Amino acid sequence: MYKRQVLSDLAPAATYIASLYNHTIDTNKFDADFHRILNKVLKECSWMYETTPERSEQASLFGSNKAHVVYTVWSDVFICPHCGEEVIFWDHGVDHETGGVKDSFKCPKCGLEMTKKGSKRAVTSIFDDQLGAVTQIGKQVPVLIAYEDSTGEHLKKPDDEDLALIEKIESLTIPYWVPVHKTPNGFNTEQPRRSHGINYVHQFFTKRSLYVIAALWDEIERCDTDKESKIALKAVITGVMMGVSKLQRFRLNSTFPNICLLYTSPSP
Repeated sequence: MYKRQVLSDLAPAATYIASLYNHTIDTNKFDADFHRILNKVLKECSWMYETTPERSEQASLFGSNKAHVVYTVWSDVFICPHCGEEVIFWDHGVDHETGGVKDSFKCPKCGLEMTKKGSKRAVTSIFDDQLGAVTQIGKQVPVLIAYEDSTGEHLKKPDDEDLALIEKIESLTIPYWVPVHKTPNGFNTEQPRRSHGINYVHQFFTKRSLYVIAALWDEIERCDTDKESKIALKAVITGVMMGVSKLQRFRLNSTFPNICLLYTSPSP
């Protein structure tokens, strides 16, 4: 006798993922919808992912002096317990030959031997336009940019132009809906709350990533397509959430990872 099984899971996320695996769509329609939405957001946001190659003289041969940012590495900043100097962990606490983290590192100003456990993190005050209030959050600074131009894939230290662009993006007000939810109490949510002052879900993202996610979500909501296609389109966005958040870890000796939400190849 034929029996029909009904399966479920206690975790809402697991149930959602399982439903997507069993979701059927018109792939041709989905592909057309996806590229139409992506192209709209690219027109609005691609400037946020531009950088000037260090090989600008080579790039100019191909008719452009701009490259596409693939990802940006951000570093925590610690306070020297002796002199109060801000110490960028990437510069002094990372062994760039082995890719490992040093057990201790010296303050570049006073020479004190520091450790992560024995040092406080620097904090910065920002106006959170989603909360409408000034908040204090763990200070992080950009230290490395991976980009691709017509000559290939490269790494560079952020220059003044890159820093100015990031500052400009941080000053923007996102004109789209962003969910503002306080992180629930729990073991895994308490750690970022204590270490970086992250109390809300949207604070796990840089302004650039948050802006792009919100823009894509808004385009999906307003897209003239069927419900099934919208479910699949939203699944693409939720599927890259970890990779474009501050939870994404960088490993110095890893391959060239592509985690940029708005990355496009320079090729035609």
